[in-house]
Amino acid sequence: MSKKPLLTLFSFALASCAQTPSQPYEVKRESLFRSMVYTQRELLALKLKEDSPVNSTRYTALFNSYCDLAERKAFATQAPGKCLQSSDRKTRQCAALFYRCIDTCDVLHAQCLSCETKATNCLTEDSENEGDY
Repeated sequence: MSKKPLLTLFSFALASCAQTPSQPYEVKRESLFRSMVYTQRELLALKLKEDSPVNSTRYTALFNSYCDLAERKAFATQAPGKCLQSSDRKTRQCAALFYRCIDTCDVLHAQCLSCETKATNCLTEDSENEGDY
């Protein structure tokens, strides 16, 4: 049995691992659009509710998504001044996790609370687990 096919397979595996660090941030354009629709709708609904705290964990996850979408230039308006702080690796990864989840959710007819929960958990987890996203 020749070792060449095994060596070729191993080199492909190594090459794919070399590309892994950039992948947690990459999201399909369609996912960004779906996330933009959902994020803006839910942020508006939170703002319109009188009893909704602006500093809630749900608001934080949605606002992180909004700022990341603005940074990715998913919509034409400028991000609010609160977004101007530079997003770090973790917030970018959590936003990408949220977008991928929203892509599987029916954003027109439902709240995607499970996606919001994933994003919230991602944002609040310790940085030692950062590579797990």
